[in-house]
Amino acid sequence: MRGWVIAVPIAVALCFLGAGSAAADHQRTAAAATVTTVSFTMSGYANLARDVPRFQLGQVYLDGQGTFQQGGMTGGTQTRNAYLFYPEATMQTQVTGWSYSADAHNGRKVLTLELRVTASNDPVDCQVGTVGTMTLVDDNRRMRNGNRRDAITQVYPISACPSFIQGVSNKNAGHLEPTKGGPGGGQWAQVSISAS
Repeated sequence: MRGWVIAVPIAVALCFLGAGSAAADHQRTAAAATVTTVSFTMSGYANLARDVPRFQLGQVYLDGQGTFQQGGMTGGTQTRNAYLFYPEATMQTQVTGWSYSADAHNGRKVLTLELRVTASNDPVDCQVGTVGTMTLVDDNRRMRNGNRRDAITQVYPISACPSFIQGVSNKNAGHLEPTKGGPGGGQWAQVSISAS
């Protein structure tokens, strides 16, 4: 086994931000209930350049797209880990399920994808058929560094695909190179989710 992930240890909590009042939950549910088609595109990057316990040094690249509607769905993702001290790791997935929510108050959209690994260049570390989840956050609100609050997180069983448990956003972080987040920075996430 190659070890631990190389991306930034953030975003799992991002999936759960904004759990608020019953009225706010109702607004999110009502917005999602009228949706019949959801499409997404996403890409992300991180360059872990300074030692962090349990994380490999190197770069991670994420991208994917898909469209989901009643009666059918198409979509997939791919990840490439460019390690400094280990062979490159790559993985492709197919989307097998999804759930969508939107906050009518602030426009934040969250799309959770159920994924199945369809290709891996290291079947010992990450077997074809392994199931995981990816959470995409499309949020136009700005952080202090001026960047959008978009985020991408993917999670797999630690015993199955440890190199691909990772998350990226547009936050600044001291262990990245460069330390500034956002486009051109040490990590970035660009997520677009459309629903109709």
